[in-house]
Amino acid sequence: MCSWKVTGVWGFMMCGLVIACTDEETAAVADLSAQTGANDVIGSGSQFGGNQGSEGSGWTGAGIDDTAGSDDGPLSVDFHSDGKGTDAAVNNGDVPAGNPPDAGLGNLPEADGGRPRETVGRGDLPDAQCGYGKVLGLICSPNDQVFVNNAAVWIDTMDCEGNPIHLETVSDDGGFYTIENVPSGYQTVHYQSGTFKNEHKILVKSGKTTDVTGFGYKQCFKVTNDPETPPPVEPVVCETGAILGTLCEGEGFVIVGPATVYVNTIDCNGEFVYVEASSAPDGTYVLNGVPVGPVWVFIEMNNLAIQVQTTVQANQTTVLDPLFDPICFPKEPCGFGSAAGKVCSLQGDAWIPDAVITVTTVDCDGKSVVAKTQSQADGSFALGGLPVGTQWLVVEYDGGGYQVPVEILKGTTTDVGVVGAPSCNPGGGCGYGALAGYVCAPSGVKVGNATVYVTAIDCNGAPVTIVAQSDGQGNYFVDGVPSGTVTVQVVKGNFSVTYTVPVEKNKTTAVSDVVLSICFPKNQAKLAVVTGDWDHIQAILDKLGLTYDLYDGTNNVSQTVNLLTNLPKLMEYDVVFFNCGADHYGIFGTSTLISQNLQTYVQAGHSIYASDWAFIYAEAPWSYAIDFYGDDAGNSGPKVGAAKTITGVVQDPNLVNYLGKSEVTIKYDLGAWVVVQSVVAQVMTHIAGYITEAGGNVPLMMSHHPYGGEGRVLYTTFHNEPQATQDMTQILYYLVFEL
Repeated sequence: MCSWKVTGVWGFMMCGLVIACTDEETAAVADLSAQTGANDVIGSGSQFGGNQGSEGSGWTGAGIDDTAGSDDGPLSVDFHSDGKGTDAAVNNGDVPAGNPPDAGLGNLPEADGGRPRETVGRGDLPDAQCGYGKVLGLICSPNDQVFVNNAAVWIDTMDCEGNPIHLETVSDDGGFYTIENVPSGYQTVHYQSGTFKNEHKILVKSGKTTDVTGFGYKQCFKVTNDPETPPPVEPVVCETGAILGTLCEGEGFVIVGPATVYVNTIDCNGEFVYVEASSAPDGTYVLNGVPVGPVWVFIEMNNLAIQVQTTVQANQTTVLDPLFDPICFPKEPCGFGSAAGKVCSLQGDAWIPDAVITVTTVDCDGKSVVAKTQSQADGSFALGGLPVGTQWLVVEYDGGGYQVPVEILKGTTTDVGVVGAPSCNPGGGCGYGALAGYVCAPSGVKVGNATVYVTAIDCNGAPVTIVAQSDGQGNYFVDGVPSGTVTVQVVKGNFSVTYTVPVEKNKTTAVSDVVLSICFPKNQAKLAVVTGDWDHIQAILDKLGLTYDLYDGTNNVSQTVNLLTNLPKLMEYDVVFFNCGADHYGIFGTSTLISQNLQTYVQAGHSIYASDWAFIYAEAPWSYAIDFYGDDAGNSGPKVGAAKTITGVVQDPNLVNYLGKSEVTIKYDLGAWVVVQSVVAQVMTHIAGYITEAGGNVPLMMSHHPYGGEGRVLYTTFHNEPQATQDMTQILYYLVFEL
């Protein structure tokens, strides 16, 4: 059989193996394969999996299961499979032992109801929440033992929203490559140069750099004939060392801390090794247990990151001396922002044009800063280049002047409103005007059917509040508003925003022209999202510009269990969204506290939304409200909906107003979706449709207030991905602000 010998130039990386066999030996391997079938272990310790071929065709299996032998890097074997000299190449890649199977191979188990689990291509995510990291690697040709430049390197995977992405780069002159914005979890890196092609399974950590240059060094070893050197059958104990260093900042040697220092690499067995430490107040740090050989040390502090390469020796401490090899962070540049507002006379009877607005200050480096501008004909002004922090606006004009403090934030414009008088009423005398504005999500998407409150002082000196409603497209118009500066508050569900507007008598003020921020703040409501296999409501929240906390409902479900059984934690959220998924019934059954806590949560004025297979959260705590099809006491009874596209009839007048129509297209691209049979009178049916399985028109989107207060339970039989039509997307926008 094939014999073994380790050769190479890097003595500290004695773990990369490539089989080299003579023609007679490869023929012998093929003959043995044909005789032994699919499950015999060949001399390398690698298990060749396949099926017995038909008579005369030889062995036809093409898979390799490397669990029986050493994890020895790229393994290529050529053998004659048909007795006619035809070569069949088998390559197992470089999959570290213990890694989960690649989800892209379609080997995830099917969930109950016959619906296949979504194969996102990322494998099991070790992180609680999907994020993005960077991959640093090195390509070496094992045949030529040279590093390969200009090789194509790519990763095909799914991003954190479940969308397919293709990331690609090329190796530099030294064979190194870097791929940015790689989703966390197990990924497969492919690379090719001419006829040389291979791939690696890697582990990416969110916010970190994964150093897989060790794969490149391993590939520059070969195995040649040497009968005295048997193949390894067990992973060896890899040697390690330590790294000691000190940080500095800027041009000098000012010690800083704390910083995060880490190594994310592989050991001699191809196993991933992650070592992390925090620098001490004096800037020193120590990394222990680092695999020997070349490694990259990554250092992060205050959103800054640097990296340095060093070589670790066995049982020794590598010192990165700041006097000779300083690791210095560049000093963060000073931050700047701007301010905007309108200048009114101190008497409050006129807008002031040509007023001079000046800020005299110093930046974070102590450099003098003088910023100056003039107001426009309507009194408005904008002044940029202001250092972050509290600054004083000096306003000067003929007949008056004053100073106004303003807090400047980096990269943003601070709206100081009206300066000079609490309320500005140009022309003198009381009168009435109008406001025209719109309601919007943080991303700018219009929000319909919101309530608008305008608070002002009328011409008799009495406080007055005018209540109006935005239309289906989010626009509002309020007439009869007293002149002067008024306060506008917009409320929709758990979302609200407040701003002041100057109103002139006998004029209509366009709110967006005089107010910088009229949309709901992105973090004004606290939202939680429980993930699922076939839904991504978080993609809708992203499009609306809303922030949320993500809880795993598919892999590490203990996160969701801990949330739902911890009532104080649950009560921190205004709304909890449950994505459609296969594991919710099991999650719900872990504790009777979940049902009790959800009842308390909604009774306290909070809301929940569930879709399709997450129906247990809408049903169990309030079993009287929604009658699901069949034996809904179990998990599979209601899952009878067939894949189809139907026309839904909108029964919610506000939703009709928002959509501008009363019929919508609802698509179910997967079978086994949950069918609702009926609802009680207290439950509002927003959308209904004819469902053959139910024998009539049944609710497709419904909600109710179980305790008569603000708390709401909303359920849809459809969801966001991958089946959403344009109508469905608009409906989901609508329901977010109904909660």
